[in-house]
Amino acid sequence: NVVSQTNDAVLDINYLNSFTVDADGTAEISKFDPVSQQLYVVNDTQVEIIDLSDPVTPSIVGSIDVSTFGDGAQSVDVSNGLVAIAVSADVTTDNGFVIFTDVNGNNPIQVQVGALPDMLTFTPDGTKVIVANEGEPSSDYTIDPEGSVSVIDVTGGLAGIDNTDVTNIDFN
Repeated sequence: NVVSQTNDAVLDINYLNSFTVDADGTAEISKFDPVSQQLYVVNDTQVEIIDLSDPVTPSIVGSIDVSTFGDGAQSVDVSNGLVAIAVSADVTTDNGFVIFTDVNGNNPIQVQVGALPDMLTFTPDGTKVIVANEGEPSSDYTIDPEGSVSVIDVTGGLAGIDNTDVTNIDFN
């Protein structure tokens, strides 16, 4: 039990389990969807989908492979039945992508955003996705893309998302 120093509230935490995908896997970013009871975990070129409906016995129920869209998954978020995945381009100084799927990883839709989308999140009302595009330079600094922010309108749902829903905002 942990006692807060400000109001003496007790936080009761019990260890249930841990989960390993494989020995070579990584877990950089994760997002839990309370509706589907699934955890989405960025793991290099894919996002693992882990069923947490019974947190004592988690299990992989699928994965979303983004290698056909770019170099690797950078971030993931989920809201209102949509999964959004930031994907860097094969050449990281080129514009990257956001891939949208349903909660099971089906029907991927790709839209283009700025260079090296590094983090994304749905707005609290779930109508937009905000993407931070890092714009990381090449190793010799001969190419140095400007960082930006992309705003993607997702009110049309999965079937209605396309590049016309993306607004890129630079820092000029």
